[in-house]
Amino acid sequence: ITRPRRFGKTMNMSMLAEFLDCTKDSKAIFEGTNISRTEWMVELNQCPVIFLSFLNTKSDCSKGLFELIGETVTKEYERYYSLINDSMLSDREKDKFNKIYRALADIRNMESWRICIIESIRTLCEVLSLYYGKNVYLLIDEYDTPFMSANMNGYYSEVRSVLAGFLSTSLKGNPYLERAMLAGIQRVAKENIFSGLNNLTVLTVNDSEYEDCFGFTEEEVRKLLDDFDLELTDEVKEMYDGSRFGNKDIYNPWSVINYISRGCIPQAYWVNTGKNKILEDVLKIATDDITEKLYSLLQGEKVVARIDQNVVCRSIAEDPANIYSLLLVAGYLKTPKKELQMDGTYLCEVSIPNREIA
Repeated sequence: ITRPRRFGKTMNMSMLAEFLDCTKDSKAIFEGTNISRTEWMVELNQCPVIFLSFLNTKSDCSKGLFELIGETVTKEYERYYSLINDSMLSDREKDKFNKIYRALADIRNMESWRICIIESIRTLCEVLSLYYGKNVYLLIDEYDTPFMSANMNGYYSEVRSVLAGFLSTSLKGNPYLERAMLAGIQRVAKENIFSGLNNLTVLTVNDSEYEDCFGFTEEEVRKLLDDFDLELTDEVKEMYDGSRFGNKDIYNPWSVINYISRGCIPQAYWVNTGKNKILEDVLKIATDDITEKLYSLLQGEKVVARIDQNVVCRSIAEDPANIYSLLLVAGYLKTPKKELQMDGTYLCEVSIPNREIA
């Protein structure tokens, strides 16, 4: 599932992990919530879960990136270390687990580390499945951050095979996997390194599935404001409404919450939550036609653009027209109208969602 930053990806992933994880007792957390009144409550804390977040996996060199990835995976190994080593699993299974656990901490032996990191999640799934007698839920938050960091800092070619192997081995042909969910800003499908990873269902901002599960709907914003004796004024709507996922208008939750908590001052909150490097990249290579259209967008107008949901960061250099696709997935544009084309792209009317982003 792809969504712009600060639309609740990490919150949803951590919520799923907390609900499913059989090593936790989360009854008090979910008591009184909507799900507690459904048949799904019997699934509370019933499954083995691997939850990886690559939110802060950014580095200016490949070695630093590999160290951060290793640390993230090692934390999940440490979470299950005593459980696995004190269990009745065979020595062979324990040895596989411990070999990878030790190797992850020794990045000096790069060849051994590469092999182990690629096999790490599949092996952890295997030992957990054997221990619990149930297959594993794998949740990977901000899965695309390492790719974007590598691309931004110029060492993409050094890490692509490791990152591709890591994801492919974890997700494709893993018999110990019950279900996996990845969340990030960009999709990975167009990357040729993922040609073998064809079992993913990719849901972008243009797809209707889960359209109201990230960010706030207008009904939710009205309820939230009402809880604080506030009204949904035209000024608030003009400032924060306008993002569109599937067929739903969605408010940026980060901006709405900050608006309330900071004394109802209508400021630009979302744009200050991360670097806007994508805009720098866009402006560096914008053609005269693109510059003219960007100016029209800033005047509040709509422009027609072809949106390719497969586009990734590096696609700007290949074709400057991919700018609109990248701005859409990053949250800087919305598509009020879209028409699916024969080649799988969309012909869209795009515009800037609201005054905050403008």
